[in-house]
Amino acid sequence: MLRSILVPLDGSCFGEHALPWAGALARRSGAKVELVHVHKPVEVTQLESLTPYQFEGIAIGEYDAKAMAHEQDYLAGVATRLEARGLSVTTDVLAGRTAATIEGLARERDTDLIVMSSHGRTGVSRAWLGSVADGLVRHTSTPTLLVRSGDDPPDWETEPHVEHMLIPLDGSETSEAILEPAALVASLMASEVTLLHVVPTPAGYGRGQHPTLTEYVKRQRTWASDYLDLVARRLAGETLRVQTRVLDANVPVKAILDTATEGPTDLIAMATHGYGGFTRAVLGSVTDKILRGVTKPMLLRRPLHE
Repeated sequence: MLRSILVPLDGSCFGEHALPWAGALARRSGAKVELVHVHKPVEVTQLESLTPYQFEGIAIGEYDAKAMAHEQDYLAGVATRLEARGLSVTTDVLAGRTAATIEGLARERDTDLIVMSSHGRTGVSRAWLGSVADGLVRHTSTPTLLVRSGDDPPDWETEPHVEHMLIPLDGSETSEAILEPAALVASLMASEVTLLHVVPTPAGYGRGQHPTLTEYVKRQRTWASDYLDLVARRLAGETLRVQTRVLDANVPVKAILDTATEGPTDLIAMATHGYGGFTRAVLGSVTDKILRGVTKPMLLRRPLHE
């Protein structure tokens, strides 16, 4: 059940690309949309004469209050546009470290889903997640939908849709942490789901390999097919349309990327760790590379036990 959707905004049109997605999911589920902006207090620098409040001829406290009021007005304006579409909306302007503040708010309110743009004011690039999105996804256990932003303002009139969702799984409990939120989103969007498992193979596999290795890969493919069929039956019980696919590849990341980019995939759903239980400081190794390699939206979840 989707009851609440948290949308962090930074005042830019880049951040607003998350809004059509949040609106589409809220409309389908009846969830409340919670808009949040994290205020960055004005800091006194050694070059105090060059700080903005000095140019306006007011005290630093007054300037800071004025900035926060402007941020509140901005969120109120966005809320009005969403409410005009029949959505229930709340707004909050909070002070603190951006990623930690958003993560704390989501935990405090037991938020069901965070929807945010993957780049914005804080220096997020198209080739890599920015500090806010990266920091949030690394630490929050709240499912997070990252929407890739373009240079143009978001299209409020065309509702996003997900006809096909790709869910890579490696057979671990960790990778399966994404299944619950992915099934929920797929159900709301009436999406077809493909469960993908990639059997890792050594370099040069298939070119005169030893029969023992060939038999091993064959057994792994059979196991993977049985495993995905089991997961598919679980999801199909939730009235989802589910298909499975097993590939063998020397580089699992490339196989997943090729499947996502060459097929009809509209959204990729993954746990932040998986394919061997990588526990890097950023994200799971495979998930990390997928994030850098695609421009499609990604639904991510950090397993609770990590």
